[in-house]
Amino acid sequence: MEITTTRSGDFLVLALAGRLDANWCQTVQDAVTAAIRAGEHRIRLDMTAVPYVSSAGLRVLLTAYKQLRAIKGAFAVGPSSPEARSVLELAGLEMLLAPATGNSVTGSAGFQPAPSSTSPSSASAPPPVAEPPPATHVSLRATSELHTLTAPSDSGL
Repeated sequence: MEITTTRSGDFLVLALAGRLDANWCQTVQDAVTAAIRAGEHRIRLDMTAVPYVSSAGLRVLLTAYKQLRAIKGAFAVGPSSPEARSVLELAGLEMLLAPATGNSVTGSAGFQPAPSSTSPSSASAPPPVAEPPPATHVSLRATSELHTLTAPSDSGL
């Protein structure tokens, strides 16, 4: 894992190159923690050169997000490789992905808040009634197995 530090506007950018797996996650966590201790409150990870993200890597990203959220900072991942982006999306962590355009990311999750759609003139009007979704039937079946492993009693251990 190679980590290159640059600045983009008011964000500290940590560009990662290599696999974000159990072998390297502590290195990345240490780099993020050191940046926060040095006074950085806005950090973005550039993961364009990260071909693989493991569950340990996801934990590092969530920890960084929570550390910065606790101090009212901002954290975002982006740009990222297609593989890293896919893992974040499959894990339900797309909130960490920076917008695809521009470097302007704000807020604790790294995103600009959505503009309000209400205006003073429409505040008195009732909201439109939505059509109920069509009825669907979902059938789920779960199975489980229990395996008990025992060691021989005279194994010599």
